Amino acid sequence: MTIGIIEDDSLLNQALEIALQNAGYYTISAHTRKEALDLLREKVDVFLIDIGLPDGNGIELYQELQMEKRIPAIFLTARDEEKEMLLAFDAGAQDYVVKPFSMKVLMKRLEVASKICNDASPVQVEGPIHVGVDLGTADVVVMAVDDNGMPVSAFLEWATVVRDGVVVDYHGAITIVKRLVSMTEERLGRKITEASTSYPPGTDARLSTNILDAANLRLVNTADEPSCLARLARLDRAAVVDIGGGTTGTAVISNGKVIASV
Repeated sequence: MTIGIIEDDSLLNQALEIALQNAGYYTISAHTRKEALDLLREKVDVFLIDIGLPDGNGIELYQELQMEKRIPAIFLTARDEEKEMLLAFDAGAQDYVVKPFSMKVLMKRLEVASKICNDASPVQVEGPIHVGVDLGTADVVVMAVDDNGMPVSAFLEWATVVRDGVVVDYHGAITIVKRLVSMTEERLGRKITEASTSYPPGTDARLSTNILDAANLRLVNTADEPSCLARLARLDRAAVVDIGGGTTGTAVISNGKVIASV
């Protein structure tokens, strides 16, 4: 796995390189926007991008990079500001780390991302599996879990087929879902004919269900995203804040159900 480091602080850039290489990653380093654009000539799996670069804004740079290749990114910044965080996620960020940060925490985030995402190697799973499809503003995800709820397969593709809770590229969404389902079938060695899905609160569930139907998947279950989290985390009374790429909001959970969302 190759990490593209875009950080103008020379000492931090070097420290990241050493830590990542010691952890077994390959690294490619840049200190400016101009140098970063040259990274496209190399194979990069994940970007670490400083938002404050000497010759440009890291978020705008990432948007420019994504016009050429869709590569996940973790943003680095010294400013813990909500507006900046939302802009980063809206641009398609996978994560956001505020300086100073723990190198161990950063490593763990990279480790989780590399282990879960897009592993196509075949696996044997005993018993039934349950498949979920998520149509996000920044990406589309197809995940499978076993009967104990343990993830056994996860495929993600960066895409812009959804914007602000609305499918803006219907054909593109169907094509991506079919492709990721096919990859899941190859990994698990079994045919997938049904799936569950979720949708942002306050939007039409058909945002997702119509795509599943067109992808020849029988709908097993559908629910709004905060309700799914409440069920997973066994929340009885709580507030769920979802920082999304298009529909960011807060939902209030009572007795395990959403009673209000804004």
